[in-house]
Amino acid sequence: MNTDSKLIDRLKKLLALAGNNPSQSEAEAAMAKAQAIAVENGINLAMIGEIENETEVVREDMEFGQRLPTVNSYVSNILIKYFNVRIITSGSRYGGRKLIFVGKQEDINTAKYVYTWLSETMVRCWHNYYKANKYTVDINHKQSYLLGFYNGLSNKLAANQKDIEKDKLKTVEQQNKYAVAVVNLQKKIQDFMDEEFPRLRTGATRSISMNQNSYARGMMDGTVCNIAK
Repeated sequence: MNTDSKLIDRLKKLLALAGNNPSQSEAEAAMAKAQAIAVENGINLAMIGEIENETEVVREDMEFGQRLPTVNSYVSNILIKYFNVRIITSGSRYGGRKLIFVGKQEDINTAKYVYTWLSETMVRCWHNYYKANKYTVDINHKQSYLLGFYNGLSNKLAANQKDIEKDKLKTVEQQNKYAVAVVNLQKKIQDFMDEEFPRLRTGATRSISMNQNSYARGMMDGTVCNIAK
């Protein structure tokens, strides 16, 4: 099944032409073309209109003081990968830092809750590990531990997502509807980003000095971390 954004846009245009056209012959031709494309790609046309109305994209800011949490990059990446939002870091330590969440309102609400909870949880888990191993663990091991925690949690969420999709999407129609919804939402978010932030730049990544023991412990703790909401 082909569900790329160009295909979805083409189907939307054909349906619009079929539904609002003074020429009956043109309307019928547009509907016939849309039906042919949908059958060829395994898409239920009824989904297109439903999905269009369910995916309004908005932005919401989350204000901070001079500094973002030390785990900001890890938590933001988790939310972007698994919670249907995009996150932009803005501001400065002098004018105040903030995060801009972009997505559906209900997804943003969940993502902001998870951001706060997971930031606190990751830092608390690091402190517990550091205190329990203060004679063998150096403060410089912090980034190794946090990277391990991030990878452990990310792997767990990916496996959970795969299991849920396998359990819930049992029919071809359900799989198609889900795939179309995902593509449509991603496109809407990207269109919003392009219009709202045309000069957006990607930040540079930092390299860290890896401690394998702290990384392994962080990965273990991330794997058993449960996001409650």
